Amino acid sequence: MATVPQVGAAIYYAAKAASARVDILIEAARVALANNRLLLRRIESLAKLAKGIFEDRHRVAHHLWSIPPRRYWRPPEFSTREMARP
Repeated sequence: MATVPQVGAAIYYAAKAASARVDILIEAARVALANNRLLLRRIESLAKLAKGIFEDRHRVAHHLWSIPPRRYWRPPEFSTREMARP
């Protein structure tokens, strides 16, 4: 059975987890900086830039691994009838 630190590390290093952490940062900033619109806009701008970088990294990784992104490729469809054949 996995320990709590191992589970935490799995969540932290999960694919595309960085984007989720940026979303949490944005939501927290909206609550904490409701009275400071200038700083909030700057944080949102930086978060948008960070998400763009994450997406670029994701595209590069998939290109290097020769795994097409889902928008261009879908796994073949299998019916349960086909899978049940011996």
